[in-house]
Amino acid sequence: MKSIYLIAPFLCLLFVLFMASPAYAPLILWQIEDESTQDIGVEQALFTWTEPNTGMEFVWVPGGCYRMGCGEWTDNCEEDEKPLHKVCLSGFWIGKYEVTIDQYRKFLKETDNKSEKRFEVYWDDRLCPINKDSSYTLAGNKFSQDGEQPMVLVDWQGAQAMAKWLSRKTGKTFRLPTEAEWEYAARSGGKKQKYAGGKDVDLLGWYKGNSDGHTHKVGWFIPNALGIYDMSGNVWEWCQDWYDENAYSRHSRLNPINTNGTRRLVIRGGSWDTNSSALRASHRDWLLSGFTMETVGFRLCIPTAHD
Repeated sequence: MKSIYLIAPFLCLLFVLFMASPAYAPLILWQIEDESTQDIGVEQALFTWTEPNTGMEFVWVPGGCYRMGCGEWTDNCEEDEKPLHKVCLSGFWIGKYEVTIDQYRKFLKETDNKSEKRFEVYWDDRLCPINKDSSYTLAGNKFSQDGEQPMVLVDWQGAQAMAKWLSRKTGKTFRLPTEAEWEYAARSGGKKQKYAGGKDVDLLGWYKGNSDGHTHKVGWFIPNALGIYDMSGNVWEWCQDWYDENAYSRHSRLNPINTNGTRRLVIRGGSWDTNSSALRASHRDWLLSGFTMETVGFRLCIPTAHD
């Protein structure tokens, strides 16, 4: 009998590790109770996975239910952040960092920027971080002093194209996070957090008050409680949803996504060029389809079987 007690914990751990892999992650849902704000991310994620083609790291985000929108734990609520509403999500993997210049260069080199005709890097912008040459070399401007700065000046189709490329190469599904997934991950699994990881913005992200007017190498600040970096600040991040100022009144309870819209697409997280209010985890904004900015990048996610 004693031997059973000794090996049982190890068997349980092996089972959880197996089920939480990108190929077998289940549709786990649990209730996230209203918790007090956790200021700094010290509870690192139990599971991470590295995509072998790009070296992109992913963090497992367990499924759960949370109140999405602008609640009493934050301030400066805007109308499109209301009403506060309950959302339940299946578990998913999300990029530990924003997609970097070097990671996007690997995609461009392999596809020669031709595999997807409907995407664009704004090559003619003097602030474009890479050159349009055979190796997509760093341009050397303030947005490309380091290949680990986030890739910018890529439109929504350009982000989708990289996701499709990785999906073809790996057999897994890569895509942009939905708006509900993005906020849930930013708030460390739905905790009552004003910013992604707590309430002190100067410990958590780059914005106009501290960025010196440009992007910075990913992962410089403290992560949130799931071990995810830069979800507040550095660059805005494309989401899968079309923007609708009244989307929260129409959200389904389970895995919501807004697929109806005109040309406006959701961006979240604020950037190096915004004030700190835009870095709030509940803040919403949009950019027109086909447009690029030096303030906008993206991170990818890997959903589970609900997709």
